[in-house]
Amino acid sequence: AINAPLRVAGDIEFIEPYLRLAEKLGQAMIQLTGARLETVDLTYAGELATHDVTPLTAAAIKGLLGPVTEKRVNLINARLVARSRGLNVREQKAERPEENYANLITLTVRENGAPRVVAGTILQDSPRIVRIDDYWVDVVPEGHVLITHHLDRPGMIGRVGTLLGDGDVNISAMQVGRRVLRGDAIMILNLDEPLAAELEARIAA
Repeated sequence: AINAPLRVAGDIEFIEPYLRLAEKLGQAMIQLTGARLETVDLTYAGELATHDVTPLTAAAIKGLLGPVTEKRVNLINARLVARSRGLNVREQKAERPEENYANLITLTVRENGAPRVVAGTILQDSPRIVRIDDYWVDVVPEGHVLITHHLDRPGMIGRVGTLLGDGDVNISAMQVGRRVLRGDAIMILNLDEPLAAELEARIAA
């Protein structure tokens, strides 16, 4: 049964909700980097670390490679596809997650030598991205998500909101994060509609 889903006795009931989360983390990472990856580190923390996480790693690989390879990637062949592309996948386990999450999956890759990080958990029975690089956030990874990196300064949120309003794009949720006052910051918006190329360019400018 080549395409049968993985079943790990005693573990699948607990980890099954995290399969979708792991795939979402992979999908988010490949969109954030867009680079050819060489090494992928997956860290499982909390009660997750006491279970067999092999299916979760496969789901994360599926999310990473699915959008960038012509091969169909599934939970069964994910590691084989990763090896064929020279992708080194490593797993780690930790007893205690960062921050105050009962369970946490952290996906780390390197882009031009610099680490890129996304981490997620399950909150209210829903996958959430709770970390992007050095920023702790709370993002529902569904639909259209706009992420901007910018300098924290007055009027930035209003300017982006005005541009989206002028483009008839509705914001369903928004949050911001920053490292220091008026320093590097991140803004994350869940949108009801996709961005036209012209509007994306105006926001980037």
